[in-house]
Amino acid sequence: MAAIMRLHTALAAALVLAGSAAPAATPAVALAPGPVQAVRFTYEVHAIGLTVAQIEATMVLDPSGYRATMAYHTVGLYGALKPARSATQSQGRWTADGVAPVRYASTARLHSEDRHVLISYRDGNPDVQTLLPPNAGRWEPVAPAMQAHTIDDLSAIVLLIHHVVTTGTCNAATRTFDGRRLTAIEATTVGDQQLPRGADSPYVGNALRCSFQGQQLAGFENNDSPFARKPHDGSAWFAQVLPGAPSLPVRISFATRWFGAAVAVMTHAELIAPGAAAAPGAAVTP
Repeated sequence: MAAIMRLHTALAAALVLAGSAAPAATPAVALAPGPVQAVRFTYEVHAIGLTVAQIEATMVLDPSGYRATMAYHTVGLYGALKPARSATQSQGRWTADGVAPVRYASTARLHSEDRHVLISYRDGNPDVQTLLPPNAGRWEPVAPAMQAHTIDDLSAIVLLIHHVVTTGTCNAATRTFDGRRLTAIEATTVGDQQLPRGADSPYVGNALRCSFQGQQLAGFENNDSPFARKPHDGSAWFAQVLPGAPSLPVRISFATRWFGAAVAVMTHAELIAPGAAAAPGAAVTP
């Protein structure tokens, strides 16, 4: 698969980390002390001395459930050579076990090709309603038994943030399914570290460092390289950057096939009005 898709997949894996850790019994209280909690945060992705991509995410949490969005696009010289854009949205409910996705939607423009995914969830299992282009021999299908009890990437981010907030650790494992690819993630807690001010990141201060390993298990494209089938290591640093908001990943390092080491750094975070984020069921457009 092309470099940009690997970069996106690696970043999602980094953010997912410890998605299925056992949470506390009252996640809505731990994550959203008020009636509604909403935050917007942005990242720049740096590799080979260049800024290669930008990401904007929103997360809205209330006592009944959550919704999250993520928009991604390549920038600069790399963006001119490899233009790519994607947008995803997820919404779900809180459960005694953590999160229960209800709906996941994704749209992307890669290699002059439009891609669309729509997943609804029934009894905790994904039901892929839209998959364009279809697998049609280009991607190996993921067996329904392997899809069972997986969650989408954005729901896993919400669950991870909950776990970090409620336990202060990130020791766990999870599986995610995005309509094509099945990925396994394992994470461990490294401990608190002081992040110095750097040219690529405005955050300075104490952060919880988590190490992780991600590996795609199924859903490979026919022309995927051996790199796609190997486990890949990385780290993420979590810190509370906004008063009253949960800890968020302020820095994420990971490996890519074409760039080698890459890092995503948080460049901005703000509390927002809940209506400023995409509403449940809204169309996802890049």
